[in-house]
Amino acid sequence: MEEPLYSQDDLNYIYNPDLKKSVDSRYLISRLVDGSKFCEFKKEYGPTLVTGFAKLYGQEVGIISNNGILFSESSLKGAHFVELCS
Repeated sequence: MEEPLYSQDDLNYIYNPDLKKSVDSRYLISRLVDGSKFCEFKKEYGPTLVTGFAKLYGQEVGIISNNGILFSESSLKGAHFVELCS
């Protein structure tokens, strides 16, 4: 297990109490996963849904995160990713 490259204490400063302003979920993921290593799945396709693989406490995990409005491309991307993780 590797410690994240970015401090988890930054999570308190990244979070925005104004719910109308979004935060890119990649910033949150980079502060949680081992070594801040995140292998994104279909980054250019359906960009409002972030999907990818990482390690969390040494265990391989699939991560899905909403990064905006869920369009049909994003939904298809999410469904494909869930099938891969199963």
